[in-house]
Amino acid sequence: MDLSRYQAEGPYPEMENRCPNPKALAMLYPLYAGAASELSAIHQYTYQRLLCCPDEVTETLGGIAAVEMHHLMMLGRLIRSFGGDPRFCQPSRRRWWDGGMVCYENRLCKLLLKDLNDEHNAVTAYLYTAQRIGHPCAAALLRRIAKDEEHHIILLTKLINQFCRKG
Repeated sequence: MDLSRYQAEGPYPEMENRCPNPKALAMLYPLYAGAASELSAIHQYTYQRLLCCPDEVTETLGGIAAVEMHHLMMLGRLIRSFGGDPRFCQPSRRRWWDGGMVCYENRLCKLLLKDLNDEHNAVTAYLYTAQRIGHPCAAALLRRIAKDEEHHIILLTKLINQFCRKG
């Protein structure tokens, strides 16, 4: 699948090897495998694709899910570079990721609106973390991921306007 339609333009920053950094890890784990995380987004979009939706919606949700999986992989590598274990949990809270963190809304317009809200929240979380993480390379990656999330907002807004607005 060509992901270029579902990503913002431009390359992702190269990651450098880092040394252990518990402070950075504490900020990254919620983005990686928390309730509002890349892992949750992947599962939510995958569930939504399995529902009876118009082909354009199914294709877009699948493309977004694939980009979110790319984000998950990059965050996992970043966690490793800071000395962490990329398990699907938040170690500080001793909470493992589970399927209950996914929204199982099955009405098309409501699920698209939920996705739109989640993407807005993701942009905010990535930009906030980028400001606080204290590592230029990691901050650059988080800002680049936020650009993808902003692009997802555009794609979801188009779907909402096409399928959910009564004229």
